[in-house]
Order: sequence, then structure tokens, then C-alpha cells
Amino acid sequence: MKKIIIRIMFVLLVTILFSSIGLEPKEKFVTTLYTVIGIIFSILFSLSISFNLDKITNKNFLNKCRNEIYYVQRQFIVYFVAATLTVFFQDYSFSYSYKFISFTSKSLYSVIMLFLVFYFIINFKNLQKLKDKITDKIIKETTPC
Repeated sequence: MKKIIIRIMFVLLVTILFSSIGLEPKEKFVTTLYTVIGIIFSILFSLSISFNLDKITNKNFLNKCRNEIYYVQRQFIVYFVAATLTVFFQDYSFSYSYKFISFTSKSLYSVIMLFLVFYFIINFKNLQKLKDKITDKIIKETTPC
């Protein structure tokens, strides 16, 4: 829960920064990022379901790997749903200004999408680390001492 609050605060602070300095995205920026996220989602999700765990003989390690894969898959789905909702709400625009601080919906939607792309990349790296860990464990179990 703490991580979620920190991430939301980060997105809001970056949005305020972008809005305050007048950094506004182009009109199709959010939909372009959504297309990129859609491609990333389909590739990464298919990678996550194509793990071959057949050669793992240690039941505890097998369960741990499965749980990590399920966790990453859930993250992919949550991020894709968040991206879809962001695209859905992008037509609702609003802005708020107080003295030199601004907050615009265009900046918010763009920062959310950039944040989601970043987290897809992070989870891809986590998936790669898991694959390496599985490979190392299989090699260790199948190689004679």
C-alpha cells in the first residue's frame, strides 16, 4: 500500500511540475503511448505465459516461480487497465492554477502513460531476472557435482 501511495504522489508531483512549466503534450501523445503499451502488454504477457517450468524438480522453488510469474501477470493486467482508463478519460479535461503552480489533465494523462511504460519496462526486467534464476537453478539441479 505504501508503494502505491508513493507512486501516486510521484505522478502528481511530476504532473504539477510539467503543468507549471508549461510542458503540454501534443494532442495524440496519450493515444500513441496507449498503442505502444498495447504492443508491450501483448508481448510481455505472452512471454510470461510461455515459461517452461517442466524441468524444475524442487517443489518449493517451482511454487515460488509460479507465484512470481502470477504476480507479474497481475501487474501487467493492472497497468493495461490503468492505461485503458486513462485513454477513456482523456476527453475530460480540467485545469487548476494557483499563483505559479498549475495542474492540467493533459499533463496528468501523459505522465500516467509515461509512468506505465516505465513500469512495463521494469516488470520486463523482473521477468528476465526470474528467467535467469530459473535457468541457473535448472543447471544447478541437472549438472552432476
